[in-house]
Amino acid sequence: MGTRVIVIDPQNEYRAITESLGGQFINLSSNSKDRLNPLEISADVALEDDARSFLSTKIMDVFLIIQVMLGKDKKLNANEKRGILYGIQKMYERFGITDAGYQMNAEDELVINEDFIMVGNSNQKMPTLSDLDTSLREVKDSSEVAKELEPFVTGVMNLFNGETNVDLNNDFVVFGIRDLEQSMTDVAMFICLEFIWNKIKTGDKKRRLIIVDEAWIMLKNESSGRFLEKVAKTARKFNAGLKNGSPFTQ
Repeated sequence: MGTRVIVIDPQNEYRAITESLGGQFINLSSNSKDRLNPLEISADVALEDDARSFLSTKIMDVFLIIQVMLGKDKKLNANEKRGILYGIQKMYERFGITDAGYQMNAEDELVINEDFIMVGNSNQKMPTLSDLDTSLREVKDSSEVAKELEPFVTGVMNLFNGETNVDLNNDFVVFGIRDLEQSMTDVAMFICLEFIWNKIKTGDKKRRLIIVDEAWIMLKNESSGRFLEKVAKTARKFNAGLKNGSPFTQ
């Protein structure tokens, strides 16, 4: 095929062609054994143009994931933002993954203070949403936010609370999310795209095409829409491209 294809498929429309091509169909649902850990991080990812370190980028990505989980109508104040960022940072530190802290400038924008990073080997144990929940509850300004995230940790939407058990080694990989609760669609699409994006940044130089079917769903949320735009603008740097929809299903 030459180019590896990775699809985010909200309606499971790509299942048939995946099977005909001998591809890998990853079915994400409450009953599926397939799991993605949105907090997973690897030490061999290439830096994006505006990043001090891959961990600082990951911390911001987790922050965006939390915002999407909270819903587009949830507005975080400055103290809550500080508390969440600090909680994410402390969580990674507990697992031997460290980076300098964040601060707010006068315009209430997030700024990285310094840049020191230390990450263990590729077999290092990674935190899960349960660890994030513990860390956020320990910080006064993020403890209430942690309560709002409970459905993703111990409730009916805990699909992403666990270790990753899938990979992207096949030439045609599809993440099917039709069987998830409708309220989970935008969260699942964002987590899948962030997972794919981090794998692409490992720098193996293989050509990849990311297809986000029904990408408009992500655009309804400011945080996921901003991430989608970032991937679209920078994919070429990592020998990849991003497309909304595909002729495969038409």
